[in-house]
Amino acid sequence: MTEGYIPCINEGGIVKTLLSVNIPSQFLRERKEETESKRWRWSHWVSATMDFIKPFISEPPCLQKRGENIRKNRERRERIERLKTDMVEISKGQERIKEGQREIRQKFEEIESEGRKLKEETMNIAKQSEFNQIRINLMFSILKARQENNFAHADNLTRLLRLVESPSPFLFLNFWDIGFNN
Repeated sequence: MTEGYIPCINEGGIVKTLLSVNIPSQFLRERKEETESKRWRWSHWVSATMDFIKPFISEPPCLQKRGENIRKNRERRERIERLKTDMVEISKGQERIKEGQREIRQKFEEIESEGRKLKEETMNIAKQSEFNQIRINLMFSILKARQENNFAHADNLTRLLRLVESPSPFLFLNFWDIGFNN
């Protein structure tokens, strides 16, 4: 019989000796050959320790890593699920923003079209105002010509007033520049 050590694996996967006991040398050789030929297995440690003393082994290294991997995978899946829900919320928020931008763009277009309409109406009112001013000026010129007993000139101005009653391209002619102002 020789003195040997029973290995024990702690939680970090480090091999430590638990205690020293007297183990037959033939058994040690067999165990050494088995350990070299096999990987670390739970059954290997159980059978080695059941014959002599059961060491304190929390879990074999492969089971420790497996549990750790399972935990990490679960955390990854949870993180991925959180990211997916966040992405869904973000995409919904972006859709709301896009819809708001569309509405604002539509309102601006409506405001611009109303502005164009108002500008056209203002231009029409200004044209009508100028048209009315021309008619008034012609009427005063006709009255002035009649007061001065210039009936030929009053007759010409009256014909011109009849032409001006309907809007025409000649509407904005300055009659005073043409020579109707005596």
